[in-house]
Amino acid sequence: MKVITLLIIIVAIVLISVIGVTYTGNMVGTVPNEKLDEIAKCITKRGAVLYITSNCGSCDEQKKEFGNSFRFLNYVDCSEHEDLCLIAGIEGYPTWRVNNVNYPGVRSPGEMAYITGCQF
Repeated sequence: MKVITLLIIIVAIVLISVIGVTYTGNMVGTVPNEKLDEIAKCITKRGAVLYITSNCGSCDEQKKEFGNSFRFLNYVDCSEHEDLCLIAGIEGYPTWRVNNVNYPGVRSPGEMAYITGCQF
């Protein structure tokens, strides 16, 4: 009986976590194109670093999320600076690092603004 109760609690926690992440992702909103430069500069100012590598489709997708504003982001190409990526604990690409926390996967400008506390 105790095992079943424990399993139910674990499943409930997982479901609540998934719902919470999905809700948070939807609540950050979409950054208007005219604000992308400002948001990219703010994300960089807040210390966010994007770790990418060459020949990475997801990294290309991440770049497209920011369009021309990508030039304002602080990023490390791990194909050229593998040592920096190892030190940062990067396990996949793309990965954002903010306040010593890694956020793997493609992130929208709105999501990164939310993570870094940038307003738009």
